Amino acid sequence: MNSKLRFALPCLLALGVALAAVPAHADELYVYIGNDYTTADGTVYTTQMSMDAGFGFTNPLGDNISNVDVTSDVNEWVLSDGFTEWDSTMGTLENFDVSTDAAGTIDGWDFSIQAINAPFLFNLDSSSASGDSVEALFFGEVPAYNGSNSDPGVWAGPILIASTPEPASGVDLALGGLALGLLAFGKRYFGIRRLTAKA
Repeated sequence: MNSKLRFALPCLLALGVALAAVPAHADELYVYIGNDYTTADGTVYTTQMSMDAGFGFTNPLGDNISNVDVTSDVNEWVLSDGFTEWDSTMGTLENFDVSTDAAGTIDGWDFSIQAINAPFLFNLDSSSASGDSVEALFFGEVPAYNGSNSDPGVWAGPILIASTPEPASGVDLALGGLALGLLAFGKRYFGIRRLTAKA
């Protein structure tokens, strides 16, 4: 198992508990682990925050696909922008284009989500070409809060999950707390790997 997939399951558990929404009808989950924002407004978003997400599909995306629009194939999604926890009942997945490598792992992507939390309109974007970005527009027009980076994160998946999740329990919540710690460790691990590779 490669270093990215090593943290796939903890990320899945963390997303499921932290965002309180594990995809209920999806059989295959792809998890995105973003890097910290390098630019932020400092009031709502900070450079200690990042974008993390999970997208559920009925079937795996497949190997060696190139720039395929899979927007309509997404059953449910969850996303944390570091400040707000969003899911598919709270926003609209505007587009999701992906490419995969020979192992079926996403290695190229572009997704955009739009959500409203009055009086703000949120644009949540991630791309393998330009990194991650969240922007909150006051009354949909005036830029108010933002966070972004130009260093794209990594993907894990597909991860096979049950079609119908069981009710949450104290054990689930405890496991989720542990998973959040593992997710943080995973993000630090990838950061160290990147620094080592650049040295």
